[in-house]
Amino acid sequence: MTSAEKSAYRYLLYLAMLDIRIYCQSRSEPSPDLAVREQQYLRSRIAGGIADWLHNLAKAAADDFERFDEVAFWKTHAYFCTRFPGELERYRTQFDQRLLETRSHAA
Repeated sequence: MTSAEKSAYRYLLYLAMLDIRIYCQSRSEPSPDLAVREQQYLRSRIAGGIADWLHNLAKAAADDFERFDEVAFWKTHAYFCTRFPGELERYRTQFDQRLLETRSHAA
């Protein structure tokens, strides 16, 4: 795996961690409003999906991507995209953009 690819995967992990923080709203107080609580619950499920998808990426990044299976990684991404439509698709675009930027800076 190239250094540009490693950088793009690490950046993807960073972006996802930021999203998980937002989805979980860990700094806000629980709402007495049932509709708000239901929305918070749904967003926490999305955060859980992101964490389920990326936990192996975090381990791979810690191990400098030894034995990292990119095909399986993106296949799992596709699965979670079907589970949470409209929520995770942007990660592929963000990865591709970061990879392109990193490669252009290296050239």
